[in-house]
Amino acid sequence: MKKLFFIAIVMAIFSSCSGKEEITGNTPEPKGQTVTVSFTGDQSPSLRAQGINVVQAEEWEKELKSITILAFKENGQCVLRRNFTPAEVAERTATITVPNVLPGEPVKFYAVANFTLPSTIKDLSQLEALQDNNFIAGYNSYSYETVAHQAIQGSFPMSGQTSKVMAEAGQITPVSITLKRHVAKIRVKVNVTGEFHRRYSRQLKMDNVFLLNSSRRSWLFERGFGIDERNQVLPQIPFDAGNESWQSLFYVFENDERKAGDRVTLEIRCRYDINGKPEDVTYQNYVMELNIDPEGGGIIRRNCYYFIEVNINGLVEGVQLSATSAGWESPSGGTNDGE
Repeated sequence: MKKLFFIAIVMAIFSSCSGKEEITGNTPEPKGQTVTVSFTGDQSPSLRAQGINVVQAEEWEKELKSITILAFKENGQCVLRRNFTPAEVAERTATITVPNVLPGEPVKFYAVANFTLPSTIKDLSQLEALQDNNFIAGYNSYSYETVAHQAIQGSFPMSGQTSKVMAEAGQITPVSITLKRHVAKIRVKVNVTGEFHRRYSRQLKMDNVFLLNSSRRSWLFERGFGIDERNQVLPQIPFDAGNESWQSLFYVFENDERKAGDRVTLEIRCRYDINGKPEDVTYQNYVMELNIDPEGGGIIRRNCYYFIEVNINGLVEGVQLSATSAGWESPSGGTNDGE
């Protein structure tokens, strides 16, 4: 997976810290280390899947409005909390003094973007216990056009972390942190196939697409497991792309492995007009549990882009469809047929 952004930290010795800095911990001493933090690269993640064009990340999906850097000693003590100024966010670079650390000392660096941290963080355990409680419905919409062009709540919270041993005095200490969005992106394309029309004389019309059973919240920093709390029902009126194809788009929080019967579920609701009489309309529901991550198990990962293409070939109640995935930065994908 490609990195969204990179941090390069350069160390030198200064006698005092910048007046711009917000310090958590003891008063900086002359032995503190000064680092230059820069965000560069700004690579655009892409999705490549069979039968579709390359899909670049939207500018607003990777927008940075705020950045906070925190540094922790091995014992978990927070020795630095630094908010980038607006100018530094725009330039994605700042010079920071890390107090009370020595050359050769290991330091844990944490970065969070587009998220306001509480002012009470004193140690690493407090930071790692934080959750992203943003209401996930705020990133979604009944309208495909709305969710496809701007997240309703604005820029996506992102975070990342790494550990680094400080270089000798006067030497450069490079540190790279990958910022990941806390959400996954799920795009659904539904096609009514020629096989359907060989069997039936009238059109199948799309009503709604629902994403069910997704996670309600997420850890602020990636911990290798999600939060098992869900009650989300995300409805959407899909976009009519023409040629009897429809598209839907959802943003959801990550989740761990789940057993069959308990996974995030896609429900497609359609109408089949048997003879042109409203009273004879047949309602069709196509339902599939999502087992779309390359590792299976119903996992949904943060910062991944999952593409599902569903081909409807017939009128059958309760059809179970399967799909493969495309990581936001990984070229893969698949087409799945439903009978």
